Amino acid sequence: MKRTLCFVLFLDNSIEKGISHSEEKSLAGFIAQNRCVLISEYKNQIESRYPEIICCIPWKFNLPTPELQRWLLIEHDVRMEETVYVSDDSTFIGNALGSLSKTVFIGSMDMSSCYGRVPDLTCKSIESFINAINSGHYLFLGEGIVATPKSDSVTGGFGLASKDCSGRRVDVVFLGRYYGTDHFRSALDLYSLALRLNKNQKSKLYRKFDGLFQRIFLGGVRLMLKLKMCDSLCAVPDNRTDGLSGGRFVEMVEEIASCGLGLENLQPHVHRKRSKHQSQKTIDTALARQSNIKGSFCCDSSLRGKNIVVLDDILTTGATLKEFASTLFEAGAESVSCVVLAVNQFAEEYWYQSHELKEFVDNNKLRINSKTLEPFFSRDGKSFDFISSIENLFGKLNQEIGEERQECFASDDFTF
Repeated sequence: MKRTLCFVLFLDNSIEKGISHSEEKSLAGFIAQNRCVLISEYKNQIESRYPEIICCIPWKFNLPTPELQRWLLIEHDVRMEETVYVSDDSTFIGNALGSLSKTVFIGSMDMSSCYGRVPDLTCKSIESFINAINSGHYLFLGEGIVATPKSDSVTGGFGLASKDCSGRRVDVVFLGRYYGTDHFRSALDLYSLALRLNKNQKSKLYRKFDGLFQRIFLGGVRLMLKLKMCDSLCAVPDNRTDGLSGGRFVEMVEEIASCGLGLENLQPHVHRKRSKHQSQKTIDTALARQSNIKGSFCCDSSLRGKNIVVLDDILTTGATLKEFASTLFEAGAESVSCVVLAVNQFAEEYWYQSHELKEFVDNNKLRINSKTLEPFFSRDGKSFDFISSIENLFGKLNQEIGEERQECFASDDFTF
């Protein structure tokens, strides 16, 4: 029997505001064609409006929880890896981000303040969510390309954010998420590992992902050009260079600028000054990062009237981007936008004390073959297939969460 996704929907904000006739029709059709569980304060109304749903669960403040996931598994055979939490409520999605299930936010999420906790998909409306799911957009573009490096037809989503730069707005398109070692997903996330190893000069994979990252950047630049007018391109100069070039991204900028998009290559004119600045990744607060990076960049040419797209790999607090954008504005730039490969996610622990997840992380090391770029796990000197290993992990997590007693849960009682 083929397994299918189950969508757990909490859309009370939209229900209270009033769903349009077209959205109502689209949602009813989606529910009729998919496994769906709804959570709502309006249980009776929901059950009569959407009779095809598996069930409607009364709203509780702290949902979703491990208890809910366990109930879905035991009562309705919904496995963890099949669950997609969908909501127009940011608190609900925030709770869901502690799990390994997929997450979708519907609405206008202020990424300027919460890009450190990004769901798998963000959609402006119910209809755009349904269109994205029907198109198979479950991953960010960057994450999808790195996961399937041999495919030339990968599509995926993106995120939008903005940063204030001394009263000037800098729009940001991001194409994936980066999980540091203090996040529970780090040991399982291929995209984060590729980002780390590609800029590690001691790694066999140093710059081996340049070709894939160039494809990702190009997709982001094309998207930015649809959103606003841009005429120039450069990358944030790398802090490992002698100050005379942009470092790792020089060739990527040259290639993208030559793709017939009408973008002038500004890389020869922007530089990173020699300094004794501390590495940004060792500094925790945004204010300290801003102070540390101040005065690090310069430009040797007038940028009067230019609308510039900037490339960078990882956005954390935005301090480096803000300082570099300030340099461009001071040189006369009319507007500055940015395309980043990933936004750094805040440290987070798994939503319950899982013995199986800890055992897997402690004993399995995610690696990438330097010749084929294929991922695998190593354990006790042996190599194991990446996809099979993840499937086995989910199998153990489902067994663990479905056991009769879970001392790590707040309560074993989840009834309606």
